[in-house]
Amino acid sequence: MKINLDQRAQATQDNMQTPSELNHLIQRPRAHQTTHVPEKVDGIVIGTLSGLVDNGDALVNIDEFGLKKIAAHTLIELNQSQLTQDVALGFQAGNPYRPIILGLLHKPTIVAQPLDETEKPQTLEVTQQGKRIVIEAEQELELRCGEAVVLLTADGHIQLRGGYITSHADATQRIRGGSVQIN
Repeated sequence: MKINLDQRAQATQDNMQTPSELNHLIQRPRAHQTTHVPEKVDGIVIGTLSGLVDNGDALVNIDEFGLKKIAAHTLIELNQSQLTQDVALGFQAGNPYRPIILGLLHKPTIVAQPLDETEKPQTLEVTQQGKRIVIEAEQELELRCGEAVVLLTADGHIQLRGGYITSHADATQRIRGGSVQIN
């Protein structure tokens, strides 16, 4: 029986000396998958908020160390809506079993607005030195200051509204139209 064990050991060593593709895959180091818990943690580690405890502490998962639902102190106020969000963790005296939540990681949310091909963008053109200012609107343009309103509509109507409307001219003042109604 001892001969059989020695023969198996020799056969295993022979296989190791001529590594097959399978042996190569088994022996190669895993890429950044630390599933062991280090004795001391230096720096900041990213974890996930997995629960909240009544005493104000939180529960975190630290996938890098393979730890789940570890009680953690927190520097910030947390609520249920933040569960599963990534958190930055520091560790009391470097102890991986004593995490402290330093903050939540910001995940920007981008809300895409559907592009409507029929909508023409609003235009605001300003030329320097007071020569020309153009403000353009698709349907309606309203200037408002308190009770005074100037309203321009796309169909060509112009409304002036206010408590008092005064019109001054140094030269001729004309009122023209298809018909003119005064009061």
